[in-house]
Amino acid sequence: MKLIRHKISPSISKEWKCFVTAIYVIAFIGMNSSAVLAQGDAGQPGEFLRYGVNARALAMGRAFTAVTDNANAVHWNPGALYDIIRDGFSFSFMFSKLYESTNYNFAAFALPIELLVSDSRSGIGGELKNWNLGFGFLALSSDDFEVRNRDNQKTGETFSDTQSAIYFSLARSFVYKGHRFGIGANYKLLSHKLFGQNADVAAFDVGLKVQPNISWLGFGLALKNINSPDFGFASGGEDVIPFSARAGVAIHPRTGMKLLDGLLLSFDFMAVPPGERDREWFVGAEYDLSRVYNMVPIKLRLGVNSQEDLSFGLNLDLPNSTFLAKSNQLLPKLDWAYLSDGATSLGGLSERFSADFSYTPYTSERWYKRGLQKFSERKFLDAREDFRRSIEAKNPGLTSFPASSLLRLGDIEVQVSEDKLNALKSSLKYYEDGFSLDRPKLDSESELNYRSAINYVQALMQEKRYNDVVRYTSVDTSWLDEPGRTLADPDVICLRSWAHYHLQEYDNALWFSQKAGNILCDFLIGIIYLHQERYEEAREVFSNISQREDYALPEQIYVHPFRDGLILDDAQFLYAYAGYKLFSPDETMLDGRQLSELAQIQRYYPLSDINKFLQAEFRFERLVNMVYGSRSNSFEQYYQQYLSAIKEGFVSIPFLVSQTR
Repeated sequence: MKLIRHKISPSISKEWKCFVTAIYVIAFIGMNSSAVLAQGDAGQPGEFLRYGVNARALAMGRAFTAVTDNANAVHWNPGALYDIIRDGFSFSFMFSKLYESTNYNFAAFALPIELLVSDSRSGIGGELKNWNLGFGFLALSSDDFEVRNRDNQKTGETFSDTQSAIYFSLARSFVYKGHRFGIGANYKLLSHKLFGQNADVAAFDVGLKVQPNISWLGFGLALKNINSPDFGFASGGEDVIPFSARAGVAIHPRTGMKLLDGLLLSFDFMAVPPGERDREWFVGAEYDLSRVYNMVPIKLRLGVNSQEDLSFGLNLDLPNSTFLAKSNQLLPKLDWAYLSDGATSLGGLSERFSADFSYTPYTSERWYKRGLQKFSERKFLDAREDFRRSIEAKNPGLTSFPASSLLRLGDIEVQVSEDKLNALKSSLKYYEDGFSLDRPKLDSESELNYRSAINYVQALMQEKRYNDVVRYTSVDTSWLDEPGRTLADPDVICLRSWAHYHLQEYDNALWFSQKAGNILCDFLIGIIYLHQERYEEAREVFSNISQREDYALPEQIYVHPFRDGLILDDAQFLYAYAGYKLFSPDETMLDGRQLSELAQIQRYYPLSDINKFLQAEFRFERLVNMVYGSRSNSFEQYYQQYLSAIKEGFVSIPFLVSQTR
């Protein structure tokens, strides 16, 4: 268990600590904000702008600043328009019939300029591809108010009260130090018509959405009415719409566990509330049932905030795998929300309905090939986005490209990470999902598919799923275009031989190691000979390794028993041990020849793991004493400690040292 702790704790130090910290911050602010007193929404100028649009947002407690990602972004956060190319043309509307003759309606349209320009990556066309446009209309109207004279008698006339906003939005995306940013702005034309009085004013919003280089985390910021516009009517008086600032966090776990990966958590905090209100908090959750049951295209939602009671809702969005796949992108996403009694200052019906449409002419193949081009240029962040779009594409022509995109996402995880072992763990979910998809074939990039296969086997090794390694490498894989390559490739055979070794199937491990013929498997042959007490043969194997001119480990294999990447010091250590077993009739004594062989490790590999192990806790001194008459079984103990580390999957000096404490 000590080894496991040493092995896992560094890998979770970045992403899981961020996840736990984010959850803690949400819980802390939520609990400390519970003392916020509910203040009615009504009464402030421009209040209709804050009622909230879209049933999805309302069902999630209005915690939507970091979540919104389609045409609704013109209202919630214009910075979030940066990524609408995924859906293409986006249209959203909500119609709400409230009390009496009052209606609250919203419609928005978003357009990625990339759809209107060529695939040029330079010049004006290349710049325009980074920009997106949005348009929106929001109105709260009440009709048929009766006009009465001073004697409170009806005059037969009626009037209406209409407040409206027209949105013009512009957003741009950019990358900075591996993080994706979207920044956008709204120009709003606000109008208020009341009993023959008209007032018009312009307002400005600014929004920011950030997707850091941590795939499960997102941030949003929306600054509304930053110019504090005055609605002053012709009859005089002020009617100022106050400035407000709202921040949000979105958490979408990427654990590889289906039960968790369908979850979305969101949290908003009104850092600068409009007018003289207290600060407000908003919390929402969404669960995608299709992540668990592919044929259940439903999302469940729940939300609460400091001003309102519990809200909930659901969404219907047909997945690509349905019988309507070829026309699916023309079908809307349907959203429904229920707001508990008192959960809306608008009164009237507690239900809200909305629909979102999107259409893109781009196919899964198009996104994949564009991502592949960026992948070859080592623009991994941009390539990652295109591969994800290929997976999510809702138009015809899916064939094998979503599966290929999953493999490339796994490749990127490994490619960009300095900690390859941890990256293999995080990439496993991509390889397993790609392998499980029903597809006729993969793309023709056989070299990339081969690398994916190697990474997948190593990821299984990292998780100690040795039976799965044997099972997968026992048959030709459909990932490769060349039949039989998996079984013939020395690196794959080598990984399989190590899997047999960890399963204590030594005969199989020896047979496959001899077939592989690379230095990593030659080393394993020597280990197996030691298990079988074939010390002369083991000594010959380790001697040959030490004398090889080409002693580099296979470049694409990261899961090996040498944390320092050096095999020669380990071979020298085991060469000396095999000699000890051959030439020491009394195993409590050590021959001077073996001590000399061990001393070569210190001379030629002073910074190696094995030398650090021998120098720690006076181990080498104890071996010297064995030569000069001190009877001890220290060398046998050190070999057994080394062997235990090998069986755990890798040689780790902290682990070796811990065995004697």
